[in-house]
Amino acid sequence: MCGIAGILAWDEKYRVTREMMGKMRQAIAHRGPDDEGIYLNDQVGFAFARLAILDPDPRANQPFIDSQGRALVFNGEIYNFREIRREIARIRPDFQWRTSGDGEVLLAAYATWGKECLERLNGMFAFAIWDPAGELFLARDRMGQKPLYFAHDPRGAIAFASELPALRTLEWVDGTINPQGLVDYLMCGYVPRGDATIYRAIRKVPPSSWMKIVPGGEVERGKYFDANDPPVGEARSAEKMVSRTRHLVMQAVRRQLVSDVPLGCFLSGGVDSSIIAVAMSNASGSLNSLAASSILDFSVAAGHRRVHRVPAPIERFVTITAFSTSQNRRNN
Repeated sequence: MCGIAGILAWDEKYRVTREMMGKMRQAIAHRGPDDEGIYLNDQVGFAFARLAILDPDPRANQPFIDSQGRALVFNGEIYNFREIRREIARIRPDFQWRTSGDGEVLLAAYATWGKECLERLNGMFAFAIWDPAGELFLARDRMGQKPLYFAHDPRGAIAFASELPALRTLEWVDGTINPQGLVDYLMCGYVPRGDATIYRAIRKVPPSSWMKIVPGGEVERGKYFDANDPPVGEARSAEKMVSRTRHLVMQAVRRQLVSDVPLGCFLSGGVDSSIIAVAMSNASGSLNSLAASSILDFSVAAGHRRVHRVPAPIERFVTITAFSTSQNRRNN
């Protein structure tokens, strides 16, 4: 988890300052303890808080600036970045790579294909790119795993951030509550209606969507994926669907094991987390992060002293002890 924030201003009354960016960065500081950064020019300011997962080398810190002056802030992970990097290397054999992570690949993909690069990305992400040619580009992953909010005042500026409090640090962002958004939040724990939030002046970039903004306030918006599109391909039998699902789960887990820091698995004992843990074990050969420290207390229901044993491939790595309610109370 990282944090991103930024402003594009085209009116002097909304001029971006380092103090403004510092306040926005402070509001997202808890999202990234490993590094922080600010990028500032006459029209644009970016702020970033980094949690380093891939390529912890300082050269990969953000905001990341390429040789053409494009600036990137990016929260998330591109699982197929190595494949994309190889594709770019074929198209641009003279490209000089400075890092080994996914951030530089993402910026190079945008420089190579523009917004069409989104169709190539397999991952969870929210990012912003400033192109010195004169446009700000925002995008969010297909399922909306990574948050991205924005506030747009057509008179002079647009701002974005990973979290609402970062936008609320700006004086020109109206903090009036959206009553329907508040009701939705209290009922559902989030605001499910379109791009609404609990604030009238702040919206969400919807999942699988992008925005392009140019100085002057003109906004272009689009979608690059629709989960409701009918599946492409021939009909499959139940057996083939089971086999296909198993393949896709293994493929997804294997891609998400790419990391330059230790990995772990949240294992609740349910079907979904057990499947993921087994897939991790099969893909990596071990779960070293789980081997480092046993699970000391795991209660699935009041009064239950036992749970089903974890799947055999990871049985030797995890010890689960479930306590009854009364025993938990004594320990607490």
